[in-house]
Amino acid sequence: DIPLIIRDTYNEAIQIRIYVNEGKEVNYKSVQCLLDENAVNALERIDVYIRKDNERFFLTGATLLGSVKDLSGKVNIPIDINFKAGLHTIWISPVLKSTADLTKQLTIRTFALSKGTSEQKISNVLNSSGGKANFTKRSGIAFRKAGDDGVHTYRIPGLATTEKGTLISVYDIRYVNSHDLPANIDVGMSRSTDGGQTWEPMKVIMDM
Repeated sequence: DIPLIIRDTYNEAIQIRIYVNEGKEVNYKSVQCLLDENAVNALERIDVYIRKDNERFFLTGATLLGSVKDLSGKVNIPIDINFKAGLHTIWISPVLKSTADLTKQLTIRTFALSKGTSEQKISNVLNSSGGKANFTKRSGIAFRKAGDDGVHTYRIPGLATTEKGTLISVYDIRYVNSHDLPANIDVGMSRSTDGGQTWEPMKVIMDM
């Protein structure tokens, strides 16, 4: 199962597929979600996107339908969209706070789509993660991202744990583009002494 990632502006957490019969049109006003306490504490907001299935990158051709920052155990996310006949896909995309605890799992569940005066329950079978009815997600952190420290791309990561529990990560620093050698590439290192929650500034350990 793919974890939710701190510092990512979107996470592909829950997919809702909606089929509208020929000659019909459906208007949905909101998506309703249930969050456990860990999710309420860890999440900065929840976004809802609609996108086509044939796009390679998640945000390519995606449209933000709604977003909610005021989170509680039950969340109503306004979307107000009309679906015509055919198959449509909605994505629930939680965004983590920078302080989210990596040791705690989060449970998120979408249970209904509101039509304004009525609700359409979401199937626990079709709307599932690995065949399970609830959505318990681990968390991770992107401690190096494209653009950090003016670097175009970080690639080829390695990770080791010392006897004291310190995490040491090494990776390519590809300053100008993502191409392989010959190019302007060094090797960088980052350390974490708290299980990956925070990371020390990058050090260049090999100048190539």
